[in-house]
Amino acid sequence: MQRRICLTLLLVSLCMAVTGCQFLSFFTYMFGPPRVQKAEFRLGKGPLAIFIESAATDGSMPIFERELHVKLDEILRAENISSNVVPRERAQSLPQRHPDFRSWSLQKIGRTLGADQLLYVRIQELRVRETPDHPLLSPMVRLELKVIDVNAPPSRARVWPEYGARELPPITRQVQEASTRERTDLAILKLARDAAQEVAKPFYDVDLEQPSRREP
Repeated sequence: MQRRICLTLLLVSLCMAVTGCQFLSFFTYMFGPPRVQKAEFRLGKGPLAIFIESAATDGSMPIFERELHVKLDEILRAENISSNVVPRERAQSLPQRHPDFRSWSLQKIGRTLGADQLLYVRIQELRVRETPDHPLLSPMVRLELKVIDVNAPPSRARVWPEYGARELPPITRQVQEASTRERTDLAILKLARDAAQEVAKPFYDVDLEQPSRREP
């Protein structure tokens, strides 16, 4: 009972501190329904392959791709989206085991990995510095996503989005000094973990009132 009285007094005090539209906004925020961003697409519960590919002609950045896969798997499990992600090592070994791998469709990659669906993550741009010799780190990545139904007819293989690919806004981290190689690697790892959060968001209901999960 005493706790209720204290809470009531606190609310009255807060209400007295705001007027008019401010009071209405405050009341709506305190007592309105939670602000939730609904999932754009619901992944199935069967085996899911995550295939990460770089658009860069000068090669990929394995440390980023590995951490992105690891963190994304962790988030999908934590949010009860998928607990059946195909191990990354199996996808990694495909080019070595199959000389014609580069000609494969995403459906064939998913089937070979024993998946029902394949989440395709394309790295459109990934940078650690503005220019290779720049003294400061300014990590940034741009990603595109799509989900492939491995067992559907080829003409209906892409199940999300309906057309093209889902382009995420650029994911960035704060500018910092590149004093050591270890610091550079850590910046790349943190960018990958932040990217994993953004990749996962279209697949579950996001509570917009929860604090950001970005790496510190």
